Amino acid sequence: MRNFLDSDDRVLNISMSGFCGDRTKWALFDEAERRGKVIVAAMPSQGSTDGEFPCVHPTVIATGSAHYPNNGAAYTANPDCKALLSGYGERLNVLGAANTTLTGSGTSFAAPAISAAVWLALQTCPALTPNDIRELLKSSAIEAGHDSASGRDLPFDDSRGWGPLNASIFAQHVTRFAMCENS
Repeated sequence: MRNFLDSDDRVLNISMSGFCGDRTKWALFDEAERRGKVIVAAMPSQGSTDGEFPCVHPTVIATGSAHYPNNGAAYTANPDCKALLSGYGERLNVLGAANTTLTGSGTSFAAPAISAAVWLALQTCPALTPNDIRELLKSSAIEAGHDSASGRDLPFDDSRGWGPLNASIFAQHVTRFAMCENS
């Protein structure tokens, strides 16, 4: 975390637990926010009560995982961790050891996609603050979640937040923000 704080990097993806069980480490998250850095973290796995997940910190963008195409939550949060939004992290093919391909699912697979979107946004508009990023992500979620199977809208909930990120809408919001900053 110190290396991240001292680097020019603006986005950190954390897809693991055990990182912040000691609340004194929270000062590092606060310092990252003050320096304009964004931290995206995976939500705990379903049923986990591990309070050591970074997503319990209020400035961290907590990421749930959604099933495509119905956008339902794939994982639920512990009571201390609330998702801002979700990414599609189900049944993704990833590289394994010795040139093998593995299929994985979960919030640890969804969080990197959100981190990548944030990184691209900051490349487009370096003036964005961590709070700007959170607001743009929230406003870019797919209809606060929509279950295509039942045809009903899904309200905000702690496990998937405002719904899965619509990267196209996010890019449009970032571009508009950048145009306002440059005018």
